[in-house]
Amino acid sequence: MAVILDILGSFVIRAAIVVVILNLMINLHQELSKNTERIYLNTSLYGSGDTTLAKYKFLGGVSQVIASDIKLAGFGASKIFATAQSNDVSFYADTGNAGTSQTIRYYISPTSPATAHKILYRTVDAGTPLEVARDVITFNLLYYKVDGTLASYGINVSGIKSIYITLVMESNMTEQTYQGALNDTLALQAKWERLFFPENL
Repeated sequence: MAVILDILGSFVIRAAIVVVILNLMINLHQELSKNTERIYLNTSLYGSGDTTLAKYKFLGGVSQVIASDIKLAGFGASKIFATAQSNDVSFYADTGNAGTSQTIRYYISPTSPATAHKILYRTVDAGTPLEVARDVITFNLLYYKVDGTLASYGINVSGIKSIYITLVMESNMTEQTYQGALNDTLALQAKWERLFFPENL
């Protein structure tokens, strides 16, 4: 009888060990998924030179495309912004240094009723829109005059000397947060913001 009890006891202990190991593996898999998403979002945008802002690899390519275009605003072209809205900008620049100016435009798609996620588009000379980024929840632009005051939104706006851009993208993956008594699920987000002083304006 003692042998049977020993055998049953060893089965119970083995079953408990298997349950603990399975639970550990499931938790590790969930953490790996979250960390993979974080790594996808959290890495340097511009390297060590930009230490004041949160860094996100997910935005790295998007931010570099926007930055390279905005820096050329007014280069070899008119200094007027064809469109200067809060989430829509178009300006003139000779991006290829070929002696002919082009109209560069960035704008976001309208919000779908089912989701707050939008698509950021880029066009050159009103050509086919290129998707620059998906899952955008904020694309906001502020325009400043030479004296630091805000320029009014509008069409064919002149006198803009600097542009402050905020871009926030959100992952479809959520993360459990425990803050005090709150137990909430939040989506992972990446935020990039930068003030540009295009040399040619």
